[in-house]
Amino acid sequence: MDETQLAVPRPVSSAQRLTLVPTQPGTVHRTFADAAETRRSGPPWRRRERRMPAGLVHAAELVADRSLCGLPLDSLHEFGRSRYAFEHFEAHLRCSACHAAAGSPDS
Repeated sequence: MDETQLAVPRPVSSAQRLTLVPTQPGTVHRTFADAAETRRSGPPWRRRERRMPAGLVHAAELVADRSLCGLPLDSLHEFGRSRYAFEHFEAHLRCSACHAAAGSPDS
């Protein structure tokens, strides 16, 4: 066998091997809705009532007193991001002005 066939690739320096992947921080929006409704959900032996958004879903910045479309947050119902993130609602359920102001986040 020829030596070139047995050659093992030489190790490269870490600077060449590892490069940082640039990340773009996503904008976090709080989720609000025009109204709240209560629905029963879960398996029958553990069924419970949960508060769910009703009407249009709005977004607001983390520290703000108005939604992105300009409505005062006092007149809207707030929902937690862990269960009801603004980005996870379908576009037709979102307020169109908030959707555009948030940069049209996809679900």
